[in-house]
Amino acid sequence: FNTGRVPFSGGMFMLALWRENKRLRLQTLEYSYQIHSNRLAAQENKTLREMLGFKERYSFPVIPAAVIGQDVDRIINSLILDVGSRDGVKKYMAVVTADGLVGRIVEVYPSSSSVQVIRDLNSRISAIIEGDREIKGIVRWEGGDHLRMYGLQHISNLEPGQNVYTTGIGGTFPAGLFIGTVVRPDGNNQKILSIVDVEPAVNFSLIHEV
Repeated sequence: FNTGRVPFSGGMFMLALWRENKRLRLQTLEYSYQIHSNRLAAQENKTLREMLGFKERYSFPVIPAAVIGQDVDRIINSLILDVGSRDGVKKYMAVVTADGLVGRIVEVYPSSSSVQVIRDLNSRISAIIEGDREIKGIVRWEGGDHLRMYGLQHISNLEPGQNVYTTGIGGTFPAGLFIGTVVRPDGNNQKILSIVDVEPAVNFSLIHEV
């Protein structure tokens, strides 16, 4: 009896241990999923609160949308949204997040639409730099992490950190939308017109709602 009891008891113990291990693994997986879901819900709540605050700051109507696709290459940068003409979306509408300007609508379908983001080689934005005097120019993207602002009258006191906004000229973008901040003014004092690098306010790799 003793000879058979020891291996039998050991086998039962190992089976019980394996079952307990499996149960704990499943429980850990469930907890991990719940934590991840809570984090996503908290982030979504934060984003929606920020967008609600954005809506309260401006008087124009706002259509909420989710990003369902992205096409990013060296020439064309675009996003696909889950709203279209049935939702009131029209061509050339401005697209924003609570952080700032994303781009404009360039194609509209019944239930979806395409956005040309400001980090696109064909994008041009009339912009103004916040400061003691109005400094206007054109913001465009030429590749890399930053935008570039051209056509500025040479201003020696331009400093990094100054905010860049849309002017409203051209009719596509309402005035006062936040584009980004000045990163590096052009240090060449011989030029009649200055060029500055602008850090976009929006992190384009993390856009989920607009």
